[in-house]
Amino acid sequence: MADTTREAELMARLVEVEARLAEVEARPREPGMQAGTHLGDAIDALLAAVLPAEALVHMRAARKEQLLAVRAVLDRWIELAGHEPAKHAPAGRRRRETIPLAESQAPD
Repeated sequence: MADTTREAELMARLVEVEARLAEVEARPREPGMQAGTHLGDAIDALLAAVLPAEALVHMRAARKEQLLAVRAVLDRWIELAGHEPAKHAPAGRRRRETIPLAESQAPD
């Protein structure tokens, strides 16, 4: 009997969650926005309420640059994934090289 009550409670919660999800999905979106970006909308609205418009323009540009930087790192990692690690250098360490200085360049 307890199992039946628990199942009924879970079904009621599931129906409630599905109704809330349908409500969220039905909200109008700005043109060009993808589904599931309502958190971004909330953050943008909060920032717009606090910051001047010019600052928002710079912050959006900075956000894009950060994403491009992450993409560059990932692209490099993908490129290196196909190569075998160098046998002369231990994994995770940079190879060091000594460059001798000519006597004329040495400080007095």
